[in-house]
Amino acid sequence: MSSPSEQTPRFSPFSLNIVFVVLIITGAAIMPLLSLQLNPTRFLPSLTISYTWPDAAARVIEQQVTSVLEGVISTLPGVSRLSSTTNNESGEITVEFDRNTDLRTKRFEVASLIRDAHSRLPDRVSYPVIQMNMPSNTSGSVILSYQVTGNEAPSYIFSIAEELLKPAIASVDGVYSVDIYGATPRAWELIYDQKVLSSTGVTPGRIRDAIRAYLSVREAGGGVDNLLSSGLQRTYLTMVGHRPDTVRWEDIPVTAGSGRVLMLSDLVTVKLRDERPRSYYRINGLNTITMVISAGRNVNNIRVAEEVKDVVERMKSRIPPGHDVILSVDNTGFIREEISRNLSRAALSVILLLVFAFLVSRDLKYMLILFISMVATVFIAFIFYWLFRLEIHLYSMAGIAVSFGMIISNMIVMTDHIKYHHNRKVGISLMAATLTTVGALVVIFFLMSPRGSR
Repeated sequence: MSSPSEQTPRFSPFSLNIVFVVLIITGAAIMPLLSLQLNPTRFLPSLTISYTWPDAAARVIEQQVTSVLEGVISTLPGVSRLSSTTNNESGEITVEFDRNTDLRTKRFEVASLIRDAHSRLPDRVSYPVIQMNMPSNTSGSVILSYQVTGNEAPSYIFSIAEELLKPAIASVDGVYSVDIYGATPRAWELIYDQKVLSSTGVTPGRIRDAIRAYLSVREAGGGVDNLLSSGLQRTYLTMVGHRPDTVRWEDIPVTAGSGRVLMLSDLVTVKLRDERPRSYYRINGLNTITMVISAGRNVNNIRVAEEVKDVVERMKSRIPPGHDVILSVDNTGFIREEISRNLSRAALSVILLLVFAFLVSRDLKYMLILFISMVATVFIAFIFYWLFRLEIHLYSMAGIAVSFGMIISNMIVMTDHIKYHHNRKVGISLMAATLTTVGALVVIFFLMSPRGSR
């Protein structure tokens, strides 16, 4: 009977090498998919619920509206934080959810709860309005800014950016929003004759309410279907009004004072006009508007910016003559500089450690084992970054650079232990090496801090 030391290992060295090669290749392929941000995301996905109560004091609204809605919303699973602000005649509740929560689904669930609770609110309280707050635009996710110039009016330049450039840029995977500023907006102007309104019994307030009802979006509730194959399935119903850009004004019904229904075209004259300019912005004598592109969460900002630049370059040939698209701000350039700086520091530290290991061991194979092990560790770490949806930003890149020293010290301890002791009972040695490195970092941090330098 063979001794335990002579038993065949569970996995052969060839199988382990193949597994590590596959993991390295997988990590290298996942690297472009990592979330690369300038700054870490500081805010959780949240909803803002606002409501009004005319001529009501803040204390009354707090007791009869805010407290009731907070009690209902607090029963919703996934709520991380609930805060509210109550003023005279109005109130607001902010509901923050867990980081990976589907905010659109939660919006429907909150709307269903509010719909059930609205009957318990006072009569003069308005129906609560729900607004989604995505954290991507509040955490430094603006990556590019373009200026579109031309000789024509700003409204015409705006139409070029809105109809030609914006759809092409928005189609890039990872782009969260494309906002256009600097143009005089166009607005629908409704002109009415006071004598006509008096004769029909229609007031401007009735016209305003009819337009709001024609364009409004309301949650009609939802239900749960019990499916045998996939379990419970939630279904939500939303009543969506007409879009403002495709509205047919003559189809909007208005109720007169006598109960008679009139069409809006019988009461007012509708015209689309440019608003009066409040300011002018020019570059080299040309009218200019600004187009700001923001990236979403958990995306590689550098990759998204490069794809947007390629799209803009292709679209330049399609814009009318006399117009130009100029890149004014590129926030990804700072990320590139920080990445190259951290890579150079990490490479220098790795080279120094490998040279020191070679001078001590005088063994080229020993140094090659350390280098391959370090590369495998980094690429395997990329797999876990992607699986757990971790963001890589300026602070985490500094942490990765610092961790190289800890990785190499542990590899040296592990390699020497296997080389001289021929076993894997290296747990205490690895713990001692790790604690030594951590202790050295703590001492350096304390000495460099303002308190420790005194």
